[in-house]
Amino acid sequence: MENKKNYQTEQSAQATYWLLFKFGNLLYFILAATIGLNGSAAIGVCSIILQIAFNVAFVPKKLAEFYERLRVVAFKQQVMNLYVFSNHPNDNDVLQRFEEAFTFLKKVGNKHGVTVYMIIFQDACIFSSRWKSNGQRHDERKWRDAGSTYESWADYLSFCQAFQLKDNEERVKALRADDKGRDWVNELVYGQAVSDNEKQRANER
Repeated sequence: MENKKNYQTEQSAQATYWLLFKFGNLLYFILAATIGLNGSAAIGVCSIILQIAFNVAFVPKKLAEFYERLRVVAFKQQVMNLYVFSNHPNDNDVLQRFEEAFTFLKKVGNKHGVTVYMIIFQDACIFSSRWKSNGQRHDERKWRDAGSTYESWADYLSFCQAFQLKDNEERVKALRADDKGRDWVNELVYGQAVSDNEKQRANER
């Protein structure tokens, strides 16, 4: 359960930080307002303006920093395979997202043998990449059924859903078979969850 704990600990630490940050802002505002109401209006107003300027400059940078920290933790603990699909029929960023996800796994030191799949709308192939134990990249390409280049958007979404469901089942089975006691392989990992029905089907195999 350590990997899940790491992610939750980071989330908890960030939530605590923002709670204290808001409390500090409130105290500062009360102090500035008190000064302003007790005969030093110029100082009070300037203090509040400085507070606003600080928050405008500081908060977006801190949010980006915290997002990146969560992303690093999540990718490092990633166990289930990743899937990059088209977000809409004219999505031209699929390959870029695929490469970013794949290279980030290595950057954060993920050691779980995660495979990243890419399925593009109306494309004839399923592309996949994973990092081998020696650090080398391994790419594969599998052909989809005939007619995929003419598929409708609804058919594409249905195919992606079925593909991910089947691959999740196979991944859970493989992780259980590695005899490393990963009780957490069925739990939520970076936005991906294996449902109870999937767990039951995997147990029956």
